[in-house]
Amino acid sequence: MSGKKQHFIPQSLLRGFATETRKGHRLWVHHRERGVFEANVQDAAAARFFYSELRTEGAPATLDDRITAYESRLAEHLKMLTASPEGMIADDEVAREVVAHLAFRTEATRDLVGEAMITTQRLKAWMATPAVMLAYVGADRDKPGPRIESFLEILRADPRWTRTFGAVKSRHIRKVLFAEVRRDPMRFVGGMMEETRRETEFLLREHRALAREVHTDALSADVVSTASMRRLEGLTWSVADYDNLPLPDTVVLASRDSLNFRGLSWIEAAEQRDVVMPLSRGRLLQGQRDGPRHYDPGTLRYALMRGADAFVINCTQIATFDPSIIGASNAEAFDELITSLTSNILTEPLRRSRPSDTPALTRR
Repeated sequence: MSGKKQHFIPQSLLRGFATETRKGHRLWVHHRERGVFEANVQDAAAARFFYSELRTEGAPATLDDRITAYESRLAEHLKMLTASPEGMIADDEVAREVVAHLAFRTEATRDLVGEAMITTQRLKAWMATPAVMLAYVGADRDKPGPRIESFLEILRADPRWTRTFGAVKSRHIRKVLFAEVRRDPMRFVGGMMEETRRETEFLLREHRALAREVHTDALSADVVSTASMRRLEGLTWSVADYDNLPLPDTVVLASRDSLNFRGLSWIEAAEQRDVVMPLSRGRLLQGQRDGPRHYDPGTLRYALMRGADAFVINCTQIATFDPSIIGASNAEAFDELITSLTSNILTEPLRRSRPSDTPALTRR
């Protein structure tokens, strides 16, 4: 039954990593910031009204109601996968459904959406600084760089260009514009800087609420996305037995090389060589491009911790727990993304205006 405390990792999965005691199913949470603590399954991987508020009388089913209703089917799928003989599974559609649902519903996915919002806005703010803007348009040197001409092509698409410059020769316009930008870059980007400052401040305040809205809207549209299931086709699905597996809060990890695992969202479908999801402390669901095979147990446990976002769950306390390991793979992925984006901004051809673009001389 749905309620105020809503699990972003279902209890049917959490119990596979718990020890049954007189006080209920107990497990250990190893958190990057909060340290190590023991918890009951009912209290782990949950948040108050994570998906939706409680339904009022006469209102349609809430998102949490729909997810709660789906969890009976999910529990049966998990039970079947956990009880299957080691090796290839009979129905790979079940595997793809479980993975597609659990990978997307987590708090880690919601946090990634929020972080992406802030990162995009910070990049825009960085772009609006005078030094970067000069480099972007090819005016950071004593002579016009090759990007100046690309920038002029964008400006020529603006209806104001003809009214402003008429029959003035392009060579003269190029020279004057270059000199003006070099002389007073703040005048050139001042409006953009103020706009991005306001937008960044807004996102810093509201990114969690906005990320929640985006996440719940997507889940409301598809509790189990057929598009996400299709992205997992082409893999050979099997179950394999290991000892004392941790469960990352990202639940599902993917890899391009069978060695470096990250949250599923970080690896494009065409690049996925391996997709793994711990089903219990002793059983792993594996989707592998090159056919079923076992991983080195120590390397696998290390990869599962690095591929988490904020915490991992284990049936026992990890004696040598190092908080800096948690989330390391995804942090590296973010760093690579930012490096790639900033490099593209300063090296790839400038965007050409399209008919649908809003004309603006000082905005990218």
